[in-house]
Amino acid sequence: MSETVLLRAKVEKSKIDRFICFIAELLSETRGFIGCINIDIYQNCRNPEEFTFYENWESIEHYECYLAMRSEQGVMDTMASMLQTPPDIQYFTRLNI
Repeated sequence: MSETVLLRAKVEKSKIDRFICFIAELLSETRGFIGCINIDIYQNCRNPEEFTFYENWESIEHYECYLAMRSEQGVMDTMASMLQTPPDIQYFTRLNI
């Protein structure tokens, strides 16, 4: 069974292009990280400062290992410097109903 992670981020208006480039540079490594099933990034059509990362991981533990690695690399701090507020991360399990 996989877990779905939704990370929502509100980016500073003046930093949107930089944020997109920054995230694009990381995606290949993210998609290759152990436990990552897939990741897609969405930008809100009506509010372009809002981004949603839709991710599927083999487990929450795999995702937490990934976050720890990114934090050690300084990626989370760099990302935070472009955001209006801290990212909102939520975990979901699909119900088979």
